[in-house]
Amino acid sequence: MTIIAFIFLILYILMIFYVMILINKIPRSEIEKSAFKTPFSIIIPFKNEAHNLPALLNSLNQLDYDKNFFEIVFINDKSTDNGEKIIQKYQSILPIRILKNQRKSNSPKKDALEWGIQNSKFNYIITTDADCIIPKKWLETYNDFILNKHPKMIAGPVTYTDSKRLFLQFQTLEFLILQAFTQAGFAQKKPFLANGANLCFEKMAFFEVKGYLGNNHLASGDDVFLLEKFHKKFHNQILFLKNKNALVKTKPAEDFHQLIQQKVRWASKINYNNSKISFFLGLLILIVNLFQIFFIISLVSIPVLSIIFLFFKFSIDTFFIFKINRFYKNNIDFFKIIFSDFLYPFYLFITLANISKGNFEWKDNKY
Repeated sequence: MTIIAFIFLILYILMIFYVMILINKIPRSEIEKSAFKTPFSIIIPFKNEAHNLPALLNSLNQLDYDKNFFEIVFINDKSTDNGEKIIQKYQSILPIRILKNQRKSNSPKKDALEWGIQNSKFNYIITTDADCIIPKKWLETYNDFILNKHPKMIAGPVTYTDSKRLFLQFQTLEFLILQAFTQAGFAQKKPFLANGANLCFEKMAFFEVKGYLGNNHLASGDDVFLLEKFHKKFHNQILFLKNKNALVKTKPAEDFHQLIQQKVRWASKINYNNSKISFFLGLLILIVNLFQIFFIISLVSIPVLSIIFLFFKFSIDTFFIFKINRFYKNNIDFFKIIFSDFLYPFYLFITLANISKGNFEWKDNKY
């Protein structure tokens, strides 16, 4: 069994080095200010986000872009708080429209997004979430990228807001790894991950691939399924925007229950995702982490082999995270990385146990 464990560890290490090589292949785009301005429709669904909306709206108000060349379309998905009133206060200083979600399926977020896209004014759509903070040069960076590359879809970088709390740093580290795999997929021209908190695409192309049709029976996956459709149709015109000026920050889960529900929700779309790469990567990560649990338990009975396995596993994970973080610049602590890496396989086991139940909660709804 130990031989098999070390074979999988070697495969795991090779995978991480390969991902790092792929990440380096994506060039960092630079802003070249252009006189031409691409018009954007920013689509933001919201439901009971009154506590998050002020930070989002303040960041949108700081956008360094001509207000004649963008609109912000908020779609109210049956909020019961005063979120809409908070948004209305900004309508005098920002080009904001507020719509009511008029579509009904098993995926309210996809319904809200599609309703917003159908009622948008401009051809380039950018989606984000109500709990995000937008960088000042966000639209300017997208504008330059579009003028130079002419893509049909652009996946932008996303990270969590900084916190020194272990629980929040734990999530940040996991999210950094997801972002690394996102970039690697784009570098290999086989993208399989994207984040709807920072996603841009042509409206006409969206309708050409028939939007969310075919997966709107699933609550989650507005970003990944749409990416899959775009990649199938447009292939080389799907790009990743590697520029810090486009980096959107979002909030991590506030407690452990919310975190587990989030992961179960994300996992709910696996059976419908056609990406073999994501399946094999996930399987390899799962196996190595299960072996990690085995060697932690076996520290007394087989100390030398356990220490060797854990040393190399922790070392490569730490190296990987610091490598990724050179771009994202999160305030991460070395000792919290080690502690998080120690906890991760147990958290993974708990997550899998909850996934097996086949249900989750999201936005006051049960699925």
